[in-house]
Amino acid sequence: MKCIFGLCFFLLFTACTKDKNGPLSELDHGKLLYDTHCQTCHGVNGKGDGEMAKMLYPKPRNLASGIFKYRTTHGSIPDDIDLLQTMKMGVPGTSMPGWDVLPEKDWKALLAYIKMLVPRLQEGRPGSRIEVPPMPTTSKVSVEAGRVLYATIGCVACHGAEGKGNGMAAMSLRDAWGDIVPPRDLVRGPLKWGNTDQDLYRTLTLGIPGTPMPGYSRTLTQTEIWQLASYVRSLQKMPPDTNPSSPKRYLIKSAVIHDIPGGYDASAWQQTKPVPVFLHQLTSNSQSAEWLEVKTLANTKSIAFALRWEDTKADGDGVALQFPAKTVDEPSELPFVGMGNIGKPVLLIKWDGEQIRAWKAEGMDRLTPYEVRGVVAKGVYDKGFWKVVIQMPRSLIESSDPNYISFATWDRSVSAEKSPQSFSEWMMTSFE
Repeated sequence: MKCIFGLCFFLLFTACTKDKNGPLSELDHGKLLYDTHCQTCHGVNGKGDGEMAKMLYPKPRNLASGIFKYRTTHGSIPDDIDLLQTMKMGVPGTSMPGWDVLPEKDWKALLAYIKMLVPRLQEGRPGSRIEVPPMPTTSKVSVEAGRVLYATIGCVACHGAEGKGNGMAAMSLRDAWGDIVPPRDLVRGPLKWGNTDQDLYRTLTLGIPGTPMPGYSRTLTQTEIWQLASYVRSLQKMPPDTNPSSPKRYLIKSAVIHDIPGGYDASAWQQTKPVPVFLHQLTSNSQSAEWLEVKTLANTKSIAFALRWEDTKADGDGVALQFPAKTVDEPSELPFVGMGNIGKPVLLIKWDGEQIRAWKAEGMDRLTPYEVRGVVAKGVYDKGFWKVVIQMPRSLIESSDPNYISFATWDRSVSAEKSPQSFSEWMMTSFE
């Protein structure tokens, strides 16, 4: 099985960097991080031409071009905070994930190396910060005014009448390098360049460099931009209590119960609060899952996961759990999420609608079937959602590292490839 989830953009996870002569310099440490976790997609020189780039849609960013989509400054040069924002938060609707729990030294090292790859960042300086005016009170009147603007200034052509990214021009849009670039589905998930009201205002003001998304600073007043922002916000339908601007708040934590039920609709599961897990997509597709609801229950012998995600139809779909196969002392030592690294294996447990299978992996081409005993699963497709419960012995997880987990989903109506369509970052866990 050749899975490619995770891939290059999990640029954030590596071991402590010491060699025979002592600690590496900050730049060398950044290069090690980049070579291990970024190069596969962004390429050796950051030109977006890595080995896996052709499999991803939209394509990885050509970092060397110096054109960066997210910035909060005037001019074309982002400041360090803007670059860190993208690395920490990732880019929703694409295969670029983020991670907000790394040690500061790793961020600084990686940022230093990326800046070394980009002459424009070395030669130029960011402009002054864009001042975002106070947000007016949102009302039915302001939302309606925003709806009218949305329908008349061209938003519908790309994002569609309902904001689902399916406008008449959606499939013909291309970026500065000639690659097809899909407009964001404004309904299902967080927005690409930050999901706060201030982020949305800045995006509508500046546009997104390198893409067809224009800025409206010269065609709309500040009041009109806020009205448009209010309408775009009204389109979003994300899980309750979701704050995609604060990923660190998500913790997969188990409740304690004596007898764990096997069916998703059992009362014990219904009384357990779900954690919304945002999923990135290898290829942007309006049908691929963007959210996975996760519940966990545990007792002295077992741990179980109740998983629920949206799917247009049942046709050989699946879901996988991934754990580090060895103890991790700090987040920077996590294995590569794309199925681990040599010397940093992961344990994969997948339910495919018929059976449970498991592997130990040290990379996408280095999978070894792994026998797991006592793992049971039950799934049902109900009204457009998969609901699956996977239960396993505590000893299975505790023999690996029980402090971190990641998820992936398969949708055969989207692709027949063996790789999943959607995946999550590593997440922290706490099993009682």
